[in-house]
Amino acid sequence: MKNVSEIKFDTIVRQYQAIRKKHPDRHIDFCVQQKYLSDAIEVAAKAINEENKIHGHQRRIGRIKLNAFAELLKLKESEIKKAKTFDKLLSIIESVTSDRIADLTYYDTATRIGAYLDLFPEKIYLHTGTRTGASYLFDRINDRKFITVDELPKEFLNHDLTASEFEDILCIFKDYFKQRVMSTQLKKRFSC
Repeated sequence: MKNVSEIKFDTIVRQYQAIRKKHPDRHIDFCVQQKYLSDAIEVAAKAINEENKIHGHQRRIGRIKLNAFAELLKLKESEIKKAKTFDKLLSIIESVTSDRIADLTYYDTATRIGAYLDLFPEKIYLHTGTRTGASYLFDRINDRKFITVDELPKEFLNHDLTASEFEDILCIFKDYFKQRVMSTQLKKRFSC
């Protein structure tokens, strides 16, 4: 693990909580509000909120590709209904191959449907920005699909956050982690 002693995680947590209070995830909220699982699957895969706006993570995929993904995923409804863990849910969703759908969309879709089913991640899944943030904190991330909460630096563990919240923080604050780790490395390199 890299030296992160200078990272002020308390500040990051406060900033993250303020961001989430001011900007809750309306896409998850909309999914949870659905009456039927089939509807939750559809809005989750289409990545839409109550205003029919596509989540920023999936905007570049486009409505046509997301609609096709939703139609394929709805065919998995009976399997999804039987999922007992987030890992199993994610595995089912990842089994659906659709053009331009990749790790982040699979994870986001599983997070939305998981919230509907009360299935939440117990691991911190590494994809796109989260992998970048984690790479500044860990010496070797390589091809790992996830890290566990107990692998995080000890100052992170002083907070009662979920794996999903840690995942969000690693992504949102990736540039901050890069800056702090680089600063620490430079200080060590040039200290007498």
